Amino acid sequence: MASPLRPEDLGIGALYSLMRDAVTITDLESELVVLANPAAERLYGASADDLVGRPFELLAPERFRASIRQTLEELRSAGAGPWGGTDRPVEQLGLRANGEEFWSESTGHHLSAVGRRFAVIFSRDVSERKRDERALLASERELRALFAAMTELVIVLDRDGRYVQIAPTSPALLLRPPEELVGRTMHEVLPAPTADLILAGIRRALEGGHPTEVEYELEIGGVARWFQATFAPIGDERVFCVIRDVTHRRRAEAAERERARLEGALLAARTAQHGLSNQLALTVGIASLFAEDPRLDADLRDLARQALEGAEGAAGIVERLQRISRLEEVDEGGPGPVLDLGRSVDR
Repeated sequence: MASPLRPEDLGIGALYSLMRDAVTITDLESELVVLANPAAERLYGASADDLVGRPFELLAPERFRASIRQTLEELRSAGAGPWGGTDRPVEQLGLRANGEEFWSESTGHHLSAVGRRFAVIFSRDVSERKRDERALLASERELRALFAAMTELVIVLDRDGRYVQIAPTSPALLLRPPEELVGRTMHEVLPAPTADLILAGIRRALEGGHPTEVEYELEIGGVARWFQATFAPIGDERVFCVIRDVTHRRRAEAAERERARLEGALLAARTAQHGLSNQLALTVGIASLFAEDPRLDADLRDLARQALEGAEGAAGIVERLQRISRLEEVDEGGPGPVLDLGRSVDR
């Protein structure tokens, strides 16, 4: 029986045992492992004695073994020199002695020595890196989904109001395409008063170290729209800016202010109408007494009746105004159409 191979037989010396990467050496004829360094023992969870003599393909899960055999075949076909192979790393799953699978990164070389040819495989465990890569990919997918769902515009700006980055969210809120904005300042893109307002908000955020907000009006596509920009510091020189369209809110607030103004006008009108009604009622009462008083001569009673008619007519007008102030026009046939409050008050 042939003596077991030693690293010195292949001319690889003490470095073989000191390497942090797993090194497995496989006979290319039999495809059996003939040497495994301490790092290989740790990687595969088995002693060198257990690894030596095993088919090299058994160090990978079943579904990867055809690929392992193909790799060994490529190394058999390598050049005739003492060393050959590739430095191109290959990632695939390895298999520990306890059945646990792990991601490894390997490079393969062929070695000619002692009249035989060997495959020298350098491997390292990259499971943690692969987990980090998967987590990063998942995070990127989540971020892309978040951006796709956002209606806000997300921008990174520097202290001078220069566009540094523009996230792929709500491009309709931009005056120009993102590629035309990155590297430009607000003052190169926006009207000066708006750019001044935004720049002041950026610097308040940077100097105060806390988020700030500004609201501004901007015409986009020929339509005036209102925006709210929130600036959050990123270090000392940049801010994270979230811009949302608040046109609907601003219009609603303006409508509420107008409604309050009209309600105030109506309240004043109703108060005046009430006072006028009282005065007219008093006038009607006095004119009625004078018109029917036999002690007065005919001319005075006639004047009293004219005054009575005028007061009653005025009272009718006041009553009609009271109906208008209740947003209803009442005709003889019953309630009429609802009136426009602004037009009613203007009249």
